[in-house]
Amino acid sequence: MRSNLLAGLGVGMMLAVVFGVTFIGQYTGGPEKDIVKPDDPAAIVGLPLLFAKNEMAYDPTSEDLDKKYFNGTFEVTDQLHKVNFWFKNPHPQPVSFTVRGRSCSACTSANVAVADPAAMKRFEAQTATARLGVGAAPVPDLLTPMAHLALLNSLTWQPLNFETPELGVTIPAAPDADTPTWGVFQVVVKVTGVGPKRLAAEVGMAVGKSPTVKQVFGVTIFGAAAFDVAPRKLELGDFPEGSEPRVTELLYWSATRTQEELPTPSVSVNLPDGFVRVGGALPLTAAELESLTATKALGATRVKGGFRIPLTVLRKLPLTGTAAAAQLDVGPFERQVGITSLGSSAVSVAVTANVTGVLSLRGGGVIDLEHFNGRSGINKSVVVVSDRADLVLELVPDECYPKFVKVALGSVAEVAGRREWAIKLTVPPDACQSDLPPGSAVVLRAKSGGETVKVKLVMKGVGFVRGR
Repeated sequence: MRSNLLAGLGVGMMLAVVFGVTFIGQYTGGPEKDIVKPDDPAAIVGLPLLFAKNEMAYDPTSEDLDKKYFNGTFEVTDQLHKVNFWFKNPHPQPVSFTVRGRSCSACTSANVAVADPAAMKRFEAQTATARLGVGAAPVPDLLTPMAHLALLNSLTWQPLNFETPELGVTIPAAPDADTPTWGVFQVVVKVTGVGPKRLAAEVGMAVGKSPTVKQVFGVTIFGAAAFDVAPRKLELGDFPEGSEPRVTELLYWSATRTQEELPTPSVSVNLPDGFVRVGGALPLTAAELESLTATKALGATRVKGGFRIPLTVLRKLPLTGTAAAAQLDVGPFERQVGITSLGSSAVSVAVTANVTGVLSLRGGGVIDLEHFNGRSGINKSVVVVSDRADLVLELVPDECYPKFVKVALGSVAEVAGRREWAIKLTVPPDACQSDLPPGSAVVLRAKSGGETVKVKLVMKGVGFVRGR
């Protein structure tokens, strides 16, 4: 029951747990030293306000629990996110607190609040048990985050104006030698783009007419899409005849949505011919989420939720009734798998392979016209070969591309037990004065053993004009 309640608190509440254990403990190191100069009772040595830290960034390997559980990854929206830096004034003098500058005027603002001394004493009393047990227990009791949230909700926040740094807030003096004045400097940030970004705010602290002491507070945040998919491209390599189906998977995941908040995705294939089959999405386990976060396998700051999407690519479709078995065309293979979620947001993944068999180009690779003079054009011949004695080959002129390349298929020849065909390619003068366009290919139809497949031979080359 207790573990279920803790799981339901989420990362935000967990950070509150951490705060309750750490922020008081970091200030309980004995009496302050060298606070007041002997010759000037109104002057303070060092920082007028004492902060536990002035940098916040997510670091799962840190021993600082605040950083370990800091929820620093946010979706790119207009939502404002608040990062609290607690401080105390242990001195018998009030402190003038101002903001002096910021790294991003469009995405950073700030507030400050002073805690009521009585409320702080109640909070310390409520969390004493949790603090004493933190060394032995992995998670403190639920009283700490509840007390912390109640404390934050009781604060009165005052906005700080970066445009008028001379105006600020006065932090009251400590009520007595044993009771500091507690407060919170709150940096408010907005995520404006995908990726990491460090936002900084500079403050000034002064006592009376003493010089202002400056300090910079930094918050590193990560902007993220609501979900992502990995990998963005699946390269299956050579896919020869007789190959078993290739079984793989996609990971659909989120750095901002928990497993409960992340909906099951909708998955589609751009060409629903049956060669790419998608299984039902399987939710990632808590252990898998933790492992992906710890290893940074997805490059994310934290993996909060996700699904595995099984994917199977077939070289040949199974027989159905009396119909002949369909198989992939020989040559480059590509399909686009679309993953849609959270309304209209979508990610497309390219699934590619090199389908081999039946026929191949002598020397392998692609038909390469290389660099040729575009003014005079080029004539080139290539040879395709097959081990199948009954193979019949014919050109599919309507599917050859580009049309300005003239293609002629020669007669079959028997050479050392193999069948060979010469293919003559002609680029007329002034037909091409740049790279051949994407998708350039010679398309053939091969028949053998009652089966018919298409063969696509990719073609490349560059027509140039001297002097240009």
